[in-house]
Amino acid sequence: MVFVHLHCHFKGSFSDSALPLERTVKKAKECGHNAIAITDHGELSFVPEFQRKCRENGIKPIIGVEVYFVPDAKQCIKKKDNERYHLIFIAKNENGYKNLVRLVSKSWIENNFYGRRGLVDYKLLREHHKDLLCLTACFFNPISQIYFKNGISKGEDEFLKLREIFGDDLFLEVGRHFIKEEEESNEFLIKLSKKYNVPIILTNDVHYLEKEDWIKHDLIIKSRFGRITDFHVDSRDYWYKTTDEMKELGFPEEFLKNTLIVSDKCKEYDLPNEGDYDWVDFDVFPVEFEEIDEKEAEWVSNEVLGNIEKEIVEGIVKFWRRAKVIPERIIKCKEKILGEVVPLRITERVFTVQYLLSDLKNFGCSLSDDLNFLKNPDTLMWLGWALFRRNNFDKAERFFLNSISNGSDNPLNFYGIGIIKWKKEGNLKEAKEYFVKYLKMDSSSKRSKKVRKILDIISK
Repeated sequence: MVFVHLHCHFKGSFSDSALPLERTVKKAKECGHNAIAITDHGELSFVPEFQRKCRENGIKPIIGVEVYFVPDAKQCIKKKDNERYHLIFIAKNENGYKNLVRLVSKSWIENNFYGRRGLVDYKLLREHHKDLLCLTACFFNPISQIYFKNGISKGEDEFLKLREIFGDDLFLEVGRHFIKEEEESNEFLIKLSKKYNVPIILTNDVHYLEKEDWIKHDLIIKSRFGRITDFHVDSRDYWYKTTDEMKELGFPEEFLKNTLIVSDKCKEYDLPNEGDYDWVDFDVFPVEFEEIDEKEAEWVSNEVLGNIEKEIVEGIVKFWRRAKVIPERIIKCKEKILGEVVPLRITERVFTVQYLLSDLKNFGCSLSDDLNFLKNPDTLMWLGWALFRRNNFDKAERFFLNSISNGSDNPLNFYGIGIIKWKKEGNLKEAKEYFVKYLKMDSSSKRSKKVRKILDIISK
């Protein structure tokens, strides 16, 4: 064996992966790969399932995450700067895994970019880098992107910052998905490797299992916001490649063999359990999002895929449905949570995890199937908007109303109900009442101008 895959996106990379876990692990075994890494985007919640499936099939599980990285998260958030980079961190041992969890949790809790993503920066890295390996990920890594924008010297400075933190645990990552910018990144990273004697690893940014599965991935990313978009990736080379297919990419065999160095640095370990910490109580319940019906699914498929053969369309409808129904869990924290065992995130300004319920029980969480503990009016409102954006309007309206009844004076509750009454129910009289209430609370924002236009339409 001369190669293992170290850059794989499974279902934790919501709406960006069509890679089936069990079939991928079995393919790894067929390919003679004795290890495989999970590197979902900013998410660790499917690590327990990943570890189980690997062990069941005699494959070594390598646990990592691809984070959204910025040099200074607080400045990025203050400036509302949407630019971010990618880096991969892999746990060498149990302590490294705990640091992975801390990085992911704190990225969401301390560096939350307006509910869209958690950010890791140099401050967090310096606090929690011990027993972690750093791979520079795709060409959206900070070294290459800063090199593109600011030249060789600045790109090299960024590399040196990471090397200062990770030392011999830093690996430069190259790939070949036949994208011009990626080739420029490869060239720069190879020069840095030679100058500073830092090993290079070859990866494929794996998002689906077989070559022909690009269409499944394309459907997911075109519909990931609950609506149809023309978003696409510039390559169809993101499948789980065999060793021979990786060799055909034309890189020195050393780059493939260096993946084994990474694998050897990673020791097998059991995930920590509640006995390792002074645990706190969780109340958790699943947020249920309704599946789209067959007519909507057929329309989505035809709209996105155009003239592709009908049997292919029918075969991939399920992928869009799965991408839309995201299994989130809402957490009530009775004490301050640092997220050192179960990784936390904030979605719509509410703490959530995306573990399977069985895994949450194993970690000592107590589960609740009702909403009685949800009393905070802001929490209720943001949950309403989370449901609204997933087209679950009946439940969204109930959350908005509960928020109001619990004392909220946030005009967004009235705006949300007004839109539902107007657009979804056709109840113009009640819609007008809620929009008028909204304007009494907010008469000067951009949204208030929109509400006045809606009232003009309703009144005609």
